[in-house]
Amino acid sequence: YWDRHWYVRLSGNPKKGVNGIVEDKRLAHKTGEILFEECHNIPIPDQQRGQGDVDHVLGLNESLNEGMSDQADVLAYMANPIVVVRGSRSGTKGLTWGPRAIWDLERDGSAEILTWAGAPPTFEAHLLRLMQGIEDGTGLSSPAFGREIPSGVSGEAVRSILAGYNTRVGTKQQLMAMSLP
Repeated sequence: YWDRHWYVRLSGNPKKGVNGIVEDKRLAHKTGEILFEECHNIPIPDQQRGQGDVDHVLGLNESLNEGMSDQADVLAYMANPIVVVRGSRSGTKGLTWGPRAIWDLERDGSAEILTWAGAPPTFEAHLLRLMQGIEDGTGLSSPAFGREIPSGVSGEAVRSILAGYNTRVGTKQQLMAMSLP
């Protein structure tokens, strides 16, 4: 709460305080009394907090982050590939490494770069599907995330492209209006 002299933050601790409510922080201020109303997000049954705008797509975002990291690992591997050498008595010790290196192997010897058998998985297509899922789950389009706004587009077209974002803002405004006295 906020009064004329103090800003006090309360938190719940079932083992302490009256009904489990304890003072968490107290800060002095000189701004006087400021009126405010607390506006919750869409309520979640049996939860103290409401549903956030992106709660339901956090798993997709974590998967997208892991996919980006996996793609970086694949690029690092392709820059330093693993070579499997068969039929060399000295192993890889006597082999020179570098561009256009020629290896002298025994008659039945072979050297191959360890690669994916067949077509490799398409990371880009998977990452695009994840991004599309995040856009669909939040109700926002690519331009709302700062991507793909074509040049020369009119204001009406941009407003149409951002329709999901406008709907979300409208929902927030309705929630705030309902919570005001």
